[in-house]
Amino acid sequence: MNIFYIHADPKLCAEWAVDSHCVKMILESAQLLSTAHRVLDGTEYIDDGGKRKVKRWRLDDDRNITLYSATHVNHPSAVWARESNNNYNWLWCYLNEHCTEYTYRYGKVHKVESSGLVKALMTPPKNIPITYFKQPPSAMDPKYIISKDAVENYRNYYKVGKAHLHKWKNRLPPDWIKEL
Repeated sequence: MNIFYIHADPKLCAEWAVDSHCVKMILESAQLLSTAHRVLDGTEYIDDGGKRKVKRWRLDDDRNITLYSATHVNHPSAVWARESNNNYNWLWCYLNEHCTEYTYRYGKVHKVESSGLVKALMTPPKNIPITYFKQPPSAMDPKYIISKDAVENYRNYYKVGKAHLHKWKNRLPPDWIKEL
């Protein structure tokens, strides 16, 4: 679970994403946004998950069927996504831009988009705090954190920690990827 905040502009985040993240960020962003809806607007209940009891959230409208189940509720990225309407909206744009980029790179529409989930997630949760945007947390091994600026940290993480994933279909690598 992560948000690769390699630029403040979600469009550039998507265009600069390595191929595996171009795909992965769509699912993870939809999970984070769905989790925000469930935690902020849902009613908590305990479900029998088979081997153990599982905390879940039920929504009293169509979102209960459409949205993903809550996941990684306490992950820093999940907490960040539901801290403010502006964080949520930025993440929705990030999701939408990754869907556009996925179609550009692979010539098809991702299931998260074709199912209507992206559209369903466009509206923030009813109970989300209305407040300013702040950068996503640097959710990575501390050895990659070189600054208080999340963009610098994620670029460093991309250059060093994710070098084995460096592949861009129909795109050139971002210029900063070569700077070490």
